[in-house]
Amino acid sequence: MKLAERKKISAQEFGLRSMGALEGIALTGKILAVLIATAVILSIALSALAVNDTEKVGFAIQKVLLAAPLLLVYLSIARVFAEEFFFRAFLVPRIGALGSSLVFGISHFAYGSAAEVLGASVLGYVLAVFYRDNRALVPNFIAHVLYNFFVLALIFYA
Repeated sequence: MKLAERKKISAQEFGLRSMGALEGIALTGKILAVLIATAVILSIALSALAVNDTEKVGFAIQKVLLAAPLLLVYLSIARVFAEEFFFRAFLVPRIGALGSSLVFGISHFAYGSAAEVLGASVLGYVLAVFYRDNRALVPNFIAHVLYNFFVLALIFYA
């Protein structure tokens, strides 16, 4: 296929569409609330089953904070945008919400926590469904960043 014949992909096709501020804030709040509620339910279930090994995640994050605090900022913002762009905007249209969330969960394997992989898969599914239904990447990104900051606050201050 010649270069001129290739379909041009617009920013809007990747979920970078404009929306009203109130609509964006409302959608972001809804995504964040569902993420937090899902995480709480999942944490309770994993604890009840005695398979909640998320302390491994806390130890890994504390190591990063001590070794390279700016890396934690990068992971909390820049990497989250890359994750949302790849796992939601790129993969969801190609392999579906379930497929992209499973790949997202597996990508969190480095923490060495089975609960983290399961949690990332489930929360990734929540993000994938919101992206699929709304085709809006920015609210997903902001909710994902806020969720990560919420979790970091729990790790460091709880």
